[in-house]
Amino acid sequence: MNQRVVCASFILIIIGLFACTSEDQRLRPALESITAQDLANDTEILASDEFEGRAPASNGEVKTIEFLEQEFQKLGLKPGNGQSFFQEIPMVVITADPGARLEIKGGKKPVFFA
Repeated sequence: MNQRVVCASFILIIIGLFACTSEDQRLRPALESITAQDLANDTEILASDEFEGRAPASNGEVKTIEFLEQEFQKLGLKPGNGQSFFQEIPMVVITADPGARLEIKGGKKPVFFA
């Protein structure tokens, strides 16, 4: 799963909570439950070495997804994609050919870079 999608989802939830007007009393408890200290703690956890950089297709990604899912559940959120909080995004992997070389044409003779 793409870590940008996971982070964007988390950020959108936070923004959605803060975007509500103060007159909407149904969301008041949720708004009051989010503190700067909680956000700092979550950031410290996600940035820790334990999460191994949160790179896609790594153990760090799995740990990040599990952490976010637990946090969503603590907030009382319900999955929005069937039984999942997340949407699968196919990853594209491009591996350079080590034998490839760059050719630049335009002068009297081409120039090659290996």
